Amino acid sequence: DEMKGHPSMQRDWKSGGFMKMEAVVLYVVGLFHMNIGSEENLQGALDYFRRAVDLFTLLGDEINMMTAKKNISKVEAKLHGVEMYYDEGSNLKFSQKQYNYWFEKLGEHHPITIRRGELYAHALYCSNQGVAAERLLMKLAAISRQVHGSTHNS
Repeated sequence: DEMKGHPSMQRDWKSGGFMKMEAVVLYVVGLFHMNIGSEENLQGALDYFRRAVDLFTLLGDEINMMTAKKNISKVEAKLHGVEMYYDEGSNLKFSQKQYNYWFEKLGEHHPITIRRGELYAHALYCSNQGVAAERLLMKLAAISRQVHGSTHNS
């Protein structure tokens, strides 16, 4: 907060670069607290995720906002004694948005994009779109071999 108030930083902060960095840091600290899992840490995780959602919303970063909100739901369920199983790949619309986001941001050869593509293919399969899922997986396997080499198990 002290850095944000410094006159030399205000322009850069408001332009979004540092705000994005702060949002990502808040999100990652929230993940850390969520993984520890004590009630106190889960409460802390909620705070960090909510603050990250606020910043992602200001930045118009829909993908990261949706992901942080998903984690808020997981933490709230855990605090109420409900273990939530969330299969990321089964939500077709969410998986497609994530895959497209990372594809545009990092390119098709990045490991994150490939993983998001796998989850998207899983969602397609779960939605009875097996042919589309198989086509995507074949494409991803070829890309994965380019990235990791032909001896890698894709």
